[in-house]
This record gives sequence, C-alpha cells and structure tokens, in this order.
Amino acid sequence: MVGLVDELIIQLEEPGSGPRRITAVVVDGDDRPPPDPPARVGAALRDLWGSDDNELLRTRLGKALFPPSTRPRFRAAVEARGRDKKLRIRLRLPTPTGEQPFSLAELPWEAVRVPRPDAGPGVWDGWVRDLERSPIPFAELGRDERFTLVREVQPAGRGTTSTSRAYGRVVIADATEVHGRVDTPSGTHTVKRPGDREAAATDSGLVRSVLDGSPLKADAVPSPATADTIRRWLVAGAGAFYFGGHHVEGGLVVADRPGSTEAALLDGGTLTQWLLEFQVPLAVLLACDSAGPAAQPDGGTRPLPLAERMARDGVPYVVAVRGTVSHRQAADFAGSFFASLAAEEDIDVALAASSHVFTGSTARPVLYSGRGRRMSIALDKTPRPTPPGSTDAHRVAQGSEEPVLPDERFRVSVETRWTLFTPDEGQPCVYDVLADPSCGDLAEPVNEWEKMLHRAGRGGDRPLREPRHWYTFDHDAQGGRLPNGHDELARALVEPYRPRPRQRHRDEPPHRGIGLVVRKEAAKATLPGFVRDLRKLPMLDWDLRMIVVQLHDPGKCIDTVRRAADTVARELGLPEYVVKAHAPGGEGVGGHDGGRAGAALLDSLCLAATDDAELDRWLSAAAAREGRLHVPGDFRGLKVPSTVIDAVVLALLRADAPGWKAALAAWANEGPSKPVRWAMDVAAAATDAEEGRVTLTADDLSDADRAIALDRARLLPALFRQLDPEGLRPGSWALLARRQPTEEDAEWLWGMVPAPRRLAKLEPDTGDYDYQLEEDLHECRTAFRPELPHLT
Repeated sequence: MVGLVDELIIQLEEPGSGPRRITAVVVDGDDRPPPDPPARVGAALRDLWGSDDNELLRTRLGKALFPPSTRPRFRAAVEARGRDKKLRIRLRLPTPTGEQPFSLAELPWEAVRVPRPDAGPGVWDGWVRDLERSPIPFAELGRDERFTLVREVQPAGRGTTSTSRAYGRVVIADATEVHGRVDTPSGTHTVKRPGDREAAATDSGLVRSVLDGSPLKADAVPSPATADTIRRWLVAGAGAFYFGGHHVEGGLVVADRPGSTEAALLDGGTLTQWLLEFQVPLAVLLACDSAGPAAQPDGGTRPLPLAERMARDGVPYVVAVRGTVSHRQAADFAGSFFASLAAEEDIDVALAASSHVFTGSTARPVLYSGRGRRMSIALDKTPRPTPPGSTDAHRVAQGSEEPVLPDERFRVSVETRWTLFTPDEGQPCVYDVLADPSCGDLAEPVNEWEKMLHRAGRGGDRPLREPRHWYTFDHDAQGGRLPNGHDELARALVEPYRPRPRQRHRDEPPHRGIGLVVRKEAAKATLPGFVRDLRKLPMLDWDLRMIVVQLHDPGKCIDTVRRAADTVARELGLPEYVVKAHAPGGEGVGGHDGGRAGAALLDSLCLAATDDAELDRWLSAAAAREGRLHVPGDFRGLKVPSTVIDAVVLALLRADAPGWKAALAAWANEGPSKPVRWAMDVAAAATDAEEGRVTLTADDLSDADRAIALDRARLLPALFRQLDPEGLRPGSWALLARRQPTEEDAEWLWGMVPAPRRLAKLEPDTGDYDYQLEEDLHECRTAFRPELPHLT
C-alpha cells in the first residue's frame, strides 16, 4: 500500500552510435558514480526469451542492468527497505530513435535474477564482485513480490491526464470471441476463433465479481465490444480501462458491429486519444504481445510496442503483456490485479502480486508509466456518474471582432453554470450560448448532476423539488426550422418528453422546470430568423427555465464556432458566452516548436496559457527539448501579458521538472498578481512538500481570486468544503463554479443553512430570511459568476 514501498531509479543511457550499447546508472539526486563500460544489447538478445538460451539471456541482461557501480547501490537499497516494504525499481528508458532496430522496453527485464532479499552476506558479496556469477538463492525481478519493476518513459506530450482526482469506475471491454480477418496498415491478419468460448469470457465476469462491494464499480461494455461502444463507455470517465481480447499490429481487435464476432481494428492511437480526452489514467490490456515484442513490417521502420506507444503519448499508466497469454491466465490476472487495486494497493504492487498466474509460461505482465508519477490512483468512496466527455468551458466576453483567447481564471463547469443561480418557477427563461466544435452530449451530464442534487437533498423536512430535466433538440436535423408548437417540439426531441407544463397543477409535485439544448451548425446560426425563432420557444406551454444554444462545426474549427457564438450572444442581448475547453494536446493549442523564438515563441506561450493542462504540456515539452524551462529573458523586448505571467507562475508551482525553482524565481520578478503571490507564499510555507499537503484555513476561501489561484496551483485540498461547511465564503462558490461537480458537492450544498441554498435556487424562496445575511451572500453570487474584463 502507499507508504510501504522504497524506490530505486535506474536510468538506461546510450552513450553513442554503432552497435547497440547501454549504460545503467542509479539516479540519486546529483550523486552519479563514474560510468561503467557500456554493455552490448542487440535484437538477438530480445528474441532469446522463451528459447533454450534463457540462462544466457538472464546473464547478459543482468550485466547490462546491474554493472559494477550499480550493484552495491542496489544491495544498499534492498537492505534499507525494511521487513514489510517492497523495492520499486523505476527503469528510466531513453526515447527511441527511428534508426534503432527495437526499443529497450522490449527486452524482458523481468527475467533478470538478483539475490533474494533474505540471502546471506556471502551471496550478496559474491554477486556484487562477480558479474558472471549467478546468485543462489535468487529472486527474479518479475516473479518475486518484494520487487516491482516500472518502465518509465518521457511522454511526448499529446495530452495531460490528472491522476490526483478520485475514481470509482472501471470500464471492462471483452472482445475475446471476435475472430476473422482484420485489416491493418501493413496488411491483413487472421484472428482465430477461441477454442474454449467459456474460458474466453471469464475475465470480465471475474473482474466484476472481485470489485463487487469495493470502492471500484465494474461497468462492462456490451460483449463483444466494438470501437463505438468502447468510446461511449469511456466518455463517462473511469479510473481504469480493461481490455480482454486480441492484439494485432498497433491496435486491438474488436467486433465490427454490435452483436457480431467479425473482426475490426481499434487503432492504438485512437484509443490513446479517447483515454486522454476522457481522463482515464490506467489502461490494462490483457492481449497477447501488447507490450511487445513488436512485429517488424516488411521494408518499414520497426514500430514501438502498443503499450509503450500509449505511454509515450501520455497515458499515465499502461499494464500490458509481453508474450502470449491464455484466456485463463488473463482472467486470473485481471481478477487478482483489480482486487489489489480495490484494496488500495499501488499499481505496480498489484501487478507484482498478480504475476504468479503466469508461472510456467514465458508471458510477463509489464507496467509503463510517465516519469516520476505516483503509482496509485485514488478511489472515490462514493462513486458518481461522471459526465460524458469534458464539460469544462471558459467564459468569454461578447463583443470582440476577432475571438479573444480564453482566460483560465474564468473556467467553468457547464453543469453548475446551468443548474445553480438559475430562474425559479414563474421567472422568465434565460439563454446561454456554448461554442462547442465537437458537439458532444450536454443534456446527459447536466441531468446526472440534477439527479445527484436531488439524491443529496432527500430526507429531513426541507421542501425538495423534482430535478430539472434537460432535453436536446437538433435544429439542423429538423430541416433548419424550429417546431411549430408544443407537440411538434416534443416529437422532435432526442429523447422522450415528460410533460412539465408552465402552469403546474396543484396536485403535481413541485419541480425545477425544463432545460433545452438547441444544437445548431455555426455557419447557419447567423442566418436571418434563427435567433427570432429561439425567442419564441418560451412561448410554448413548457416550464422552460433555460435554453442553451450549442453551436458546432463539421470541421471542428474553433474560430468559426466562436464567431458565430459571439454573434448569437449579441443578438440575444447576452454579455458573454462560453467556449468548450479543447481536447488535451490538440494541434494548435500550445504545441511547442523548438525552432520558435521571440514573438513567435511568445504567441505559442500565450496560446498554451489559455489552459493550465496545455501549459503544463507546453513547459514540459520545452524543458525536454531545450534542457531548461523558459524564463522572462527569453522574451526580452516583448510584453508578456499579465495573465500569462500568472499562468506560468502557477504552472511552476505545480511542476516537478528540473530547474523549476530557478524559473519560478525569475518569473516572480515579473510582477504576478496578488492572488498568485498569495499562492506562492502558501507553497513556500508547505508543511509537507513531499505529499503536497499545506496548511489552509477558511480565510483562504474569503477571496474568490485567491481561492482560484490556490486551486490552479494544486495547493487546495480536495476537501476544501470542510473549511467552509456553511457555504459563506466566496472562494467556495468560485471553486464550485469551475470544478467538475461531485456527490460531495451536492451533499455540501444541502448541508448549508437555508439562505445559501435559496441563493443557489435549490429550494423556493419562502420570504423568511435574514436581509443582512442575504446581503453578505451577494459576494458568493458574484464569486460564482464574476464580472469579465471589459473588451477594449
């Protein structure tokens, strides 16, 4: 479990060209021993595993991984670990180049033998002195639970996935019954029909069984899984994605359509994109050779193994299999692994505890991770339905001729924006405009949040109303016209309509009315008549409280959508609109080019600074490419916007890249805002920097801008609600507006005194309230939706 693992970092370096040679170095701060002579590794060594020369393989890999200078350091780490601790070996791998015949990650490092931790001094002395000596008694790194091995890679930067949030869901995709011919970029492969269909389907059932009653909920995709159903299950968010089935060159074999067992290819790049977009930190691929060795295409460059490629593209943790695995082994491993995860074991510890199921075969489970990541995912003790896709957006002031860049200070979650502080019964319907190039589903996540609010409010004697129900109307699918009347609109909705008339019958339970999402292609939204028709919708006999105009573009062009959103917002008389947050790692949203300098580099930085996650990626890419973090001197003679200075300072506060302290000191001299300077002071006074814990009080939530700065710097604990249980601090409402809502948020809202609940429109106004308190709460309302900077 967390806290019961010691670590040793071994970095593999390739000192030069020519025959493949590597040097293994123990990384311990700035302490580096003199380099050992490089050890030769070749493609033949990779292919020895499973042959009659396993002993030769182990000897040569052992000499490469543990050269003379590394062995005493490894022994010291083993002896210092304590009786109940495990030793985690972080194997840092260099980034492969196109000229190299294979990746070092493909070598079976788990096969290396070292002395058992409980072996006597004589065994250890002999192993440290003699590179040719095979230790007896020995421990195999991939078999002994006292050791864990993590292949660490440097992500190339396609996106950023948080690993600090809490999770309560595992998506299970079973495609073991799929067979037939499947086309890949290099040709056609044939997947054989499973010999034992009953054994092939046991892994998903076993995972569901071991997770029953645990903090993790198993959510199975209909079997056999298709690419489309996998995506639809992933968009709801998950802590882990499990796939049981077959792997072919660069991807997974799935069913070509629902109910079919005919094969189709789910490309690994596509799966990676989904995992990044929907913030799924862990992928578990129980498919043969998903961790290598990779097949050599005819006449082409050897690709990376699927698991390594996914990790290098940004998936935080990838568990996969090196070699061939049977259906029974996959099922047993999956059951044991997820049982350990549900018991809150670290990922590598769970893998080590489960690797025994491969005894007797040459298959090995392996784990890839980004550099320096914690080996755990937090479990959500109260699982919630997570919205499909990102529902983050940025508020933008209406009125600019050209779209202005979003400001991360004004990030919002659309669920809270459209459910709290909204019109009550009998009040006029309000409008909002969302620029959403991808046109994702909006009604479902907002309905889930409404249901959570309703569940949390049950009990007691409070006047509880039925949740607001949201519907989607696709304007273009109806021939570009709004329906003529209530009945026609009801028939045109995406889902069945449950009547909620404007004039509620006295016997009908009170409810929060209806919300409507109107989807519209951006290029057609500015044509005459569209906004006029929108204004007619509240005249229908519906209790409409809010109408959201969701503008999209077939080409997913953000500028086209934003210009249309600005126009529609102006015609509706709105001072602002919201822009859907882009998918992580999208091209053109902060991509770093090492050739940029001066104004071009500043433009790239300004673009990245519109999104904290994108800025983290930008800075990481710059540091990896140039060996340092950018400082203000790189922009000499140019004016760096104050919002960009703030964003960079906050990014450095949450960074762990080498040299971040020096870079932070340089940027701190550029005059960051008061809230950001406050965050710097809080970070400097951290009581436990290793665990990221800081001492905060309710006063830190008394100012909305200060709370947002602390949140962006990741200095604010997840349980900030405990500092303000009554909801009387503006900073609490500022955080509620920008974070994805949870069950805890819903319970916090209902645990407040009545005045803030009425302010948030969670219950009707009875007229019995404290005027002074209502005046004090005006700051909370303002913090929930602060005034945007005026456009000039």
